[in-house]
Amino acid sequence: MAVEIKTLAITLVHGIVALASVVFATNAVVLFAKFISSQHEHSYGPQYKHTKRMSTASDAEHDANWMVDLAVDSMLLICFVLQHSLMAHRYWKQLMHMLCLDVIERAIYVICTSATLIVVVRNWHQSTILIWSLDTERQPFLWLFFTIVHVIGWTLILGSALLLDACELIGLKQVYYYKIGLDSPMLGKSDGLRRLYGHMRHPGACALTAMLLLHPHMTLSRLLLLLTLSLYTLARFKVDKEDYSYIRQQMIHKKDEIADMIASSGQQEQLTFTEVWHKSFSYEQ
Repeated sequence: MAVEIKTLAITLVHGIVALASVVFATNAVVLFAKFISSQHEHSYGPQYKHTKRMSTASDAEHDANWMVDLAVDSMLLICFVLQHSLMAHRYWKQLMHMLCLDVIERAIYVICTSATLIVVVRNWHQSTILIWSLDTERQPFLWLFFTIVHVIGWTLILGSALLLDACELIGLKQVYYYKIGLDSPMLGKSDGLRRLYGHMRHPGACALTAMLLLHPHMTLSRLLLLLTLSLYTLARFKVDKEDYSYIRQQMIHKKDEIADMIASSGQQEQLTFTEVWHKSFSYEQ
């Protein structure tokens, strides 16, 4: 009886943490997407509140204001980078193992990262210093251009997350596998794929950089965000020739698989969308 209660309690905790991971991650992505992709000059930054003071404040006060804003934004980014890096370190993973939290370690990481990102966005102080500003309300072609760029960017990011196994990325698959008595999902993947994951764990980094850069309103604080995230992802990007060879082999393998499926479909039943998607957009497991 005691064992059954313990098992039920563990399952309940795992389920709550996994659900919280999905909720926090979804909220953070939606909030961050609105934060960096909105084209309204006075609304894309939640703290764009000093603009009206520029016309009345003295030069000294204005200089103090933008320096304070930049200092606050810098501290927020430092907190995000520290959290994102320290909780990805092997020492943190060892601590989770000692506490018997291996199953939900990834979900905890996603919750903390999402919560930190939400704090950053909600407390961001948008600088009043504009590097460039384009009026997209009066120029619909510019609005359409930036909209298309950001739609493509977010599509690439979400697509990359799916390619990298989104359920494993947010910690859902670890909980599910534990529940049905299987080992960690990473153990079921090939050595080449695990190596690639270790060297490239930030899907859509190039798309994110492009969206931060290609925006009608570039402020000093947005430039700080662009440089910080770009340099951080670049520092964490360690894909080498061996990883490239693995990706190339997988692409050739998938191409041959799809060709065989199309050839056989003429003799058998028509291929379903699910089959084509699975064969086209999944790495070797």
